[in-house]
Amino acid sequence: MSEPTREQIQRRMDELWQQAGFPNGRDKEFEHQAEQELRDQECSIRAPHGKCRPWRIRETD
Repeated sequence: MSEPTREQIQRRMDELWQQAGFPNGRDKEFEHQAEQELRDQECSIRAPHGKCRPWRIRETD
């Protein structure tokens, strides 16, 4: 399985930020959410019957 690209994550982060009303200071929250959504989406496409291994979000400072 491939990791989401930085471009894909950034695009989804922008969508989440817009949907939330353009709040300040929530970059990491949107980054984690975008990354998780993209991984979940990839997993469900490749393993639609729940046989996909779980992903762990990398914590960054």
